[in-house]
Amino acid sequence: MKKHFPAAAVAVFCAVALAVASTNLPFLDEGTFGGSALNILHTGYSGNPSTPPWGLGLPLEQSTRYNYWVMPLYLYLLAAWYRLTPETLLSARVLSVIFGMVALALFYRLLRRLSATPLVAGLAVLLAAVDFNLIIDASQARMDSLSLALNLGAWVAYLELRDRSTDAAFFWPAMLAGLSFITHPNGIIAFAGIAMLAIALDRGRRTRGWMLFAAGAAIPMIAAASTIVRAPAVWYQQLRAHSQHRFDGFLRPFDSIYWEFMSRYYLPFGGRRLHGSQFAIAHWALLGVLFLYLVATAIVLARFRGRLAKFAGAFFLITVIYFTFFESGKLAFYNIHVIPWLCLFVAIIAVRWRTAGIAMVAAIVIVNLVWSAYYVRANQYGTSYQRVAAMLRENMGPHDLVLTHAFFGYELGFDRVTEDYTLVDIVRRKPLFVVMDHWITVPAENKAYKYGADPIEAGMITEDEKVQSAALLLTRYKVVFRTPDFTVCRRNF
Repeated sequence: MKKHFPAAAVAVFCAVALAVASTNLPFLDEGTFGGSALNILHTGYSGNPSTPPWGLGLPLEQSTRYNYWVMPLYLYLLAAWYRLTPETLLSARVLSVIFGMVALALFYRLLRRLSATPLVAGLAVLLAAVDFNLIIDASQARMDSLSLALNLGAWVAYLELRDRSTDAAFFWPAMLAGLSFITHPNGIIAFAGIAMLAIALDRGRRTRGWMLFAAGAAIPMIAAASTIVRAPAVWYQQLRAHSQHRFDGFLRPFDSIYWEFMSRYYLPFGGRRLHGSQFAIAHWALLGVLFLYLVATAIVLARFRGRLAKFAGAFFLITVIYFTFFESGKLAFYNIHVIPWLCLFVAIIAVRWRTAGIAMVAAIVIVNLVWSAYYVRANQYGTSYQRVAAMLRENMGPHDLVLTHAFFGYELGFDRVTEDYTLVDIVRRKPLFVVMDHWITVPAENKAYKYGADPIEAGMITEDEKVQSAALLLTRYKVVFRTPDFTVCRRNF
């Protein structure tokens, strides 16, 4: 039974994640990245036709032609995936779920290599497989589940190869870590984990491993650099605009600690991702899950001294320190790198203290599964997003434009959508419809994105255009359709 337990846990994850993927409201990045992937597929260029250079609230030169503000691997993998599958948002989400399944399998293998018993490792995978926040992270069309799988793969590769060849144990894991880095900067965690394992397990060995490590890491970087040669100046401008102040949390340590807890833990478990008053019931139940995670983590880190606890504690602390002090975005999606370790600490407690542990595990599993079922039943994808998309399809001509999120491009065509948080395209392009939500609002922000330069300061838009756009939206557009998540306005001139 223990042999099949991890496979059953991964199967449960697959079923729940696919259900959530088919009913979850689209998120901003899913359209931004999906439009770029489809543009790669059809034109060879990585920009998104829905993304004007000022639209995301920071200046991104030639953003409709080039997407250099995110790492390239996920965009190109998604483009390749679209060669085999329908060009839909749900198809992209399926790819993320597949990477999530791979990550869970690698997590189990990593725990077994770190001396976890089959029961502890299997229980940890089960808890991760049903965790609501991890399921959300792994079922959206973003690169997070791929990033997690590559990080875990790098560590598993090191532990698997070190007894066969020290050289191979440095080269191949470094290549996987490099692939993770060109997926997302969170690949830094993979490099740090390999360094920790090498120092802890192999610091006495004579080896040329660090040279091979550098070579392995360089190969993905060179491949990524090959995408830059078309427009190196654009790459530099976009990367600088997007990364400014993103990794300097250590300059504000106390603020970083506070916002790390609020943004990474309290708010995701307390309801930030839950749109609508009908979801308020989840607030305290999910906070209860967070409380059990934190209690188990504190006990294991303070009282347990075995090999598994030491290495798991080291991986956990590497991840938490990086996110707290060196990643200022505080995006809840990055929880996918933290939650597996929280689940492991609960599993360790559950196996050691059976009675209390069984109650703890049962409570966590029940809350997560019940909430996932409730979330699926709400079906915001069908009851809100698809209703608005259908309304727009029925009322837009072939040359009409809508100002809204890029993910509506899946339904309308990305060239018929402008994702402009500043709203100035109301003046510049006169969209027939404007679809607003809690992201696209009046008055619009100069800097919808809190990092990077201001588009007004960069000379891409003007304050006068923003004033005119807000005035036109309020006087020349009329609300014609509403859902709990969107308000659709139509131009009446």
